[in-house]
Amino acid sequence: MPGSPPLCCASFLRAVFAEQRRRARQLHGVRSGHCGAVTGIQRFGSALNLTPHFHSLVLDGVYAGPSHSPGPFLPLPPPETDDVARVLAGTARRLLRLLDARRLAEDDDPLATDDPLRAHLLAAPVRSRIANVPEAGQPLAPPRRSRLTGASDGCVGLGAGLSPHA
Repeated sequence: MPGSPPLCCASFLRAVFAEQRRRARQLHGVRSGHCGAVTGIQRFGSALNLTPHFHSLVLDGVYAGPSHSPGPFLPLPPPETDDVARVLAGTARRLLRLLDARRLAEDDDPLATDDPLRAHLLAAPVRSRIANVPEAGQPLAPPRRSRLTGASDGCVGLGAGLSPHA
C-alpha cells in the first residue's frame, strides 16, 4: 500500500463509502458492502493557481462478501443530487470533527502566523474567492455549462467550503 491518504481525503472517502453502503442496503439488501477507490492529489488548478484538491475514481458499486472472499460485484446506479448532498454533509461533519479533535479553529491557524501568503492562497479557493491580483478577493466564476447537455460541469453541491463534482 503506497501510504494513507491525507485526512481530508480519507474523510471524503468515508462519506462516499457510507453513502454507497446505504444505497447497496436499500437496492440490494446487502448489510455491509465493500467499496473501493483510487485517489490522486493535485495541488494546482488549470491556471496554475494554488488549489489543493484530489480526484477520486470510485467503484460504481459494492462487493457483497467479506473481505477475504469479496463475492459478487453489485453495481449501483449513478448518484442522484440528494446522494451527493449526503456525501457533502457527511464530509463536512467528519472534517469539523477532525478540526475539533486537533483544536484548530479559524482564529488559531499556525500557518497564518508562520506563512501568511501561503495561508491566503490556500484559503481563497475554500472561500470561493480569487487569490491573485488584480482580481484578488473577487468571487470565483460559477461552474460552466456543458455545450452538449446544458448541465453544469458536474458540480452538484456547494457547502462548508466544499465543492464535490460527480
